[in-house]
Amino acid sequence: MKKIILGALMALTMVSLSAQVMGSTGVRNTLWAGAGSPDTEEKDFTFYGFTDTLQARVDIAQFTMEGMVNWGLFIDFDCNGSRFIEFTPKTAFYAANRCSDFCSTSIDDSLTDAYYVNFLWHPLAGLDIGVGTRLEWKVGVAPACGDYYWGKGAHVKQGGLKYAFPGNTDVAGFVNYANTYARTAVGARYTYKDIFQIGFALPSPTSVGGFDFSAGFSVHPMDLFTLSFAYDGVCSGSGDLFAGLELFLGKNLKWNIFYAMNNVGNDADNGINGIGTNFVIGIPSLNMTVTPEFGMTFYEDDSYSNAFYFGSGIDFAINKQFNVGTWVSFAFGAENKYWDSDDPLERNAHHLGAFTYAVTKNYNGGTVFDIRPYADMQVNSNNDVAIYLDYQQRTMYNNTQYGNWSFGLYWTYTR
Repeated sequence: MKKIILGALMALTMVSLSAQVMGSTGVRNTLWAGAGSPDTEEKDFTFYGFTDTLQARVDIAQFTMEGMVNWGLFIDFDCNGSRFIEFTPKTAFYAANRCSDFCSTSIDDSLTDAYYVNFLWHPLAGLDIGVGTRLEWKVGVAPACGDYYWGKGAHVKQGGLKYAFPGNTDVAGFVNYANTYARTAVGARYTYKDIFQIGFALPSPTSVGGFDFSAGFSVHPMDLFTLSFAYDGVCSGSGDLFAGLELFLGKNLKWNIFYAMNNVGNDADNGINGIGTNFVIGIPSLNMTVTPEFGMTFYEDDSYSNAFYFGSGIDFAINKQFNVGTWVSFAFGAENKYWDSDDPLERNAHHLGAFTYAVTKNYNGGTVFDIRPYADMQVNSNNDVAIYLDYQQRTMYNNTQYGNWSFGLYWTYTR
């Protein structure tokens, strides 16, 4: 069982490298089917249909070609009636994060590409030159959200915080931890064994008149730590910066610390920064891995209060083929201090929506609670099946409450 725990630790360490693109030659097909209620106030039960995600990678000599296509059968994510077949960027995670058109809680991470295509050239050992629509070149470890497109590790990113300013959504406060420095881009990177990685990319769209690039590096000089840094959009005037530190404190303990700055270089007072940490703790005597996590978002605009989230994953290995676990998180904060002003003119002047604030001063940053239990079974070397239930309780900044839930089944075939 110790090997199982160590394997889980390694998997959680490497999830940022393998969550979206394939790591080696092969074919992977994931079929998902699910249902749920996007809004308990509407009391709708919806069969969301099926989505099928087909990925393939081929390595020939010095070249790698890989691609993905994502389509749905009888999908009804938005309760507009089923469509027989559709190429779609919407995923199973979209169903668990969409509350209603009014409260607009679906987040960017619940969407993927309808397809991706990558082409890489490896002229020297450790050197990659690539062009693609989803390269996903990463350094370091960001907040937990691995495998949220197609696997059992899907959960609400950063406790449900959304990239927005207070008053624009139920809970503002999401920070983009930009440890991915190459997405849709042309880029090059060099990796020397497990000691360091350095790379840069020209993101799309980049023109001669509006030149921009992204860069990242990580260094692992000894078994104790890995230090990472990335800057997405160096010349954009509103880029995103990432810094991360991984501390390997023992065979069954890893400590990650990560920091982000969004809209770096923007003269406007609209920067959003964040800091977070998590632990990956293996408990061999219980065949268990625990990953507690904490994060805080703070704004350059001092009229906004901080946002916070707490989360934890628990994974229990019953045997080599069967795992059960859960993710649970809670987020709150991101208020506008003028919401408590005694001056109604001042209070309403800082409201970002179309309505005026009530005299009762019942506006706050809102909350999100999420719990996602799951079970995963490796049927054989080629087939893996996972089932999950996801429940969320949301309170908007105006104290309107919503709840939504979904459940589904993943069947993944890999060869």
